[in-house]
Amino acid sequence: MNYEDCMKITINDSIADVLDRLPQLSAEDRWALLVEHLENVATEVDMDDVLMVPNFQKEQ
Repeated sequence: MNYEDCMKITINDSIADVLDRLPQLSAEDRWALLVEHLENVATEVDMDDVLMVPNFQKEQ
């Protein structure tokens, strides 16, 4: 799986989670959640803000 496929899966999963949460929120909170999530999805990722976790598995 390449980077593009991983990004698509991540975005689709996060949108599904947001949509599942909407019925539990008030109208104002729904609006705030949607705007914040859309901003996160639509904004280009600054790689300086991304945390990378190394693979600690021992190579054999």
